[in-house]
Amino acid sequence: MPDTVSYLDDESIVDIGLHSEPDLEAIVAVEPDLIISGQRFTQHNEAIAELVPDATIIDLEPREGEPFDEELKRQTTVLGEIFGKQDEAQALVDDFDAAVERAKAAYDDADTVMAVNTSGGEIGYLAPTVGRSLGPIYDILGLTPALEVDDASDDHQGDDISVEAIASSNPDWLLVLDRDAVFAAETPDYVQASEILESSEALAGVTAVADEQIVYMPTDTYLNEGIQTYTTFLEDLADALEAAQK
Repeated sequence: MPDTVSYLDDESIVDIGLHSEPDLEAIVAVEPDLIISGQRFTQHNEAIAELVPDATIIDLEPREGEPFDEELKRQTTVLGEIFGKQDEAQALVDDFDAAVERAKAAYDDADTVMAVNTSGGEIGYLAPTVGRSLGPIYDILGLTPALEVDDASDDHQGDDISVEAIASSNPDWLLVLDRDAVFAAETPDYVQASEILESSEALAGVTAVADEQIVYMPTDTYLNEGIQTYTTFLEDLADALEAAQK
């Protein structure tokens, strides 16, 4: 959990462990009335339901086939209903919608876009629609891809791509997720996304690099993909797009 979460060190909150090996008995011990699940914990919903059959389980994982932006808003409004924070939830939705409209208005569909992530010093290609975190942004904003590949992956590391392939597709804009920034930044092998992309000789002639048209997602995105994170990113993208028009 990123240190931006205020209750990270609150010992009164039960730690149920990682999705890969959750402590389901810890859930049973607190006798919950309500369980809010989603993302990688979805795989454990049936086991949890068997252990706490009287609890209501609400899964807020974005549903397959539904527009991602609408699913972000659904997550927010459902939580607002649950906790009696409908006005606050609506304010978050309104901020998100406003950021989307700003970015749409500032984007020229003649400009091509490529989304990538970085991890372990390597670059991964994030395909339109299916790519982790940034793929849905193509659909939300109507972006024009600089490159499209068959059978693209939704894997969290993205698809393998060479700097030569990026250079050949010559995107006008690069959208970037630094996977390691939130949990590996203090390790000796960490290389910041900006260093990987902006210091590459092979990418120096790419329009997005040469014109400094690279927009990075917030540092803790990989562990915090809620509506506020996307609102911040879309506002940053809108700022960059509007600046490029001047």
